[in-house]
Amino acid sequence: MADPQWGERPFALLVIREGHPFDAKELKEHLKPFVEQGHINKWAIPSQ
Repeated sequence: MADPQWGERPFALLVIREGHPFDAKELKEHLKPFVEQGHINKWAIPSQ
């Protein structure tokens, strides 16, 4: 995804199944260990 400051930013599209609630905070908590272990960069965690 184009970004005026960084040139490009990661983009993820999530398809939520009916009856399965989405919680952005829960997603960020799920991704946190991957950042801590160096598997993904902290900038890959969605800000929006």
